[in-house]
Amino acid sequence: MAAEGRRIEAVYKDGTVLASSTACKSVEGNYYFPPSDVRREHFTDSDYHTTCGWKGRADYHNLAVGGATVDNACWEYPATKDGAKHIEGYWAFYTGTNGITVKGARS
Repeated sequence: MAAEGRRIEAVYKDGTVLASSTACKSVEGNYYFPPSDVRREHFTDSDYHTTCGWKGRADYHNLAVGGATVDNACWEYPATKDGAKHIEGYWAFYTGTNGITVKGARS
């Protein structure tokens, strides 16, 4: 499901915009950002990976911004299973206690 052209942003608690897009896709309560809309300069690859039964293997990324770091702050499915091709390569963010919020999303 698309986010209907609304501007969605992932923002760190210091105000740094981590991703901003009008082309997000909403899946299972998470907004997935197109890779071109993620500010990758704030991220490094993590060694952490998980596997979802219908999406495939998720690769995680660590956040480094303003002297702070957040391990495994976001994830992507670089090569999805057939049922999740619409989010292949898109990034999603953990929110809440890690200082990241997703703004513009409807509750």
